[in-house]
Amino acid sequence: MTKAQFRKIDWSDETIKEFWRYWSEKPDAYFAEALGDTIVKFTQNSLADIGTSLDFGAGTGGLLAALSRNRNRSFGLDFGQVVVDKLKLRFANDEYVGDIIGFDETANYKEFFDTIFLIETIEHMPDRHLHSSMEAIFSMLKPGGWLFISTPNDEELKEAEVYCPISKVVFHPMQHLRSWNKDNLYKFLVNKRFAKISCREIDLQALLYHSKSEAIKRMLKKTLYGNYKDPHLIAFARK
Repeated sequence: MTKAQFRKIDWSDETIKEFWRYWSEKPDAYFAEALGDTIVKFTQNSLADIGTSLDFGAGTGGLLAALSRNRNRSFGLDFGQVVVDKLKLRFANDEYVGDIIGFDETANYKEFFDTIFLIETIEHMPDRHLHSSMEAIFSMLKPGGWLFISTPNDEELKEAEVYCPISKVVFHPMQHLRSWNKDNLYKFLVNKRFAKISCREIDLQALLYHSKSEAIKRMLKKTLYGNYKDPHLIAFARK
């Protein structure tokens, strides 16, 4: 019997914007809303100074809020005007959050940032945005500045796919377009002219300062299951 073939969704720019317009109404589902403080603490432990930072792909602003709580000066960037407007409203009176900008404004911030965060964003980018975004990030970083990336670790994209019987298309439920591992992320960053690159598999939820119970669970999983894989992949790369 011939295996059925199903059409995959066409992630056009309009489809992507509409997808994230829906999810912007559900801030509790965002990675940085739950783990923003942990990401800031992890970065503080890894770098001498975060300095002035940019959250590239800020979403609902979870990381910006965490940076503000830690009195770090930060800016936000997102691609959809609806999301940008919501971020501006959320942080209108926050003394530690500067401008919220769209992608078309990146040229105004050449060599402006000490640290740029790319949190759970790089897996969502089609080629047409991935390479232009990395060029913009490189341009906006000060010489010697740091890029911090987090993304799912070595995700099996097909295993997560779902089927919509109305539109009759197959798609990843969180709009993931590519899977990253230590090797391909390292090579990608080298190709984008970054230096002092370190890539690490990790469970950010199992860091002791995030959750002692999750840290114990991770230790047990690593002991009991030989094929255990940490869920997160992080990278630091220097301009």
